[in-house]
Amino acid sequence: MSEKGQRSHRLLVICILVVCVGCLVASLSMPHHVRSGPSKTSIIIFNLRQLDGAKQQWALDHGRTGPVVVSEQDIAVYLKGGGNRPVAGERYILNLLTQSPEAELTHEALGHPQGTRFRLSATNDYEIVLPNKPHSANSRRASQWRFGSFQTAAVADAER
Repeated sequence: MSEKGQRSHRLLVICILVVCVGCLVASLSMPHHVRSGPSKTSIIIFNLRQLDGAKQQWALDHGRTGPVVVSEQDIAVYLKGGGNRPVAGERYILNLLTQSPEAELTHEALGHPQGTRFRLSATNDYEIVLPNKPHSANSRRASQWRFGSFQTAAVADAER
């Protein structure tokens, strides 16, 4: 084989090795990228905000105030896709118009026992209420950011 042929062969082998190493690195990092995104807790809080907004919009459109019972059928037209899909086995409770909606875990999930409730508070906070425990000890704060049209909530411990 001539010297020129040997250099071409070495260059080809190096290119193949670089491509193989690149594929290996990409395949190892793929699961990390697939799992990234908002946490399930953030999605639950976002869903609660969507439900609360739908309840308030329904009340404005129908001239209702006070402790009125609001059904899922009433607010379905105000929700994208007709409702929220559970992400951690939670069920959503609308409550009265004057109360914030809640999400209750139907089984142990997100490091919380079955029966744990997530609820919005009067400010931009939310509370995690563990079963058989007062909610004041389990308060959390949700900070809100906007990225274009996407909205997410990040969780930080509330000051005590």
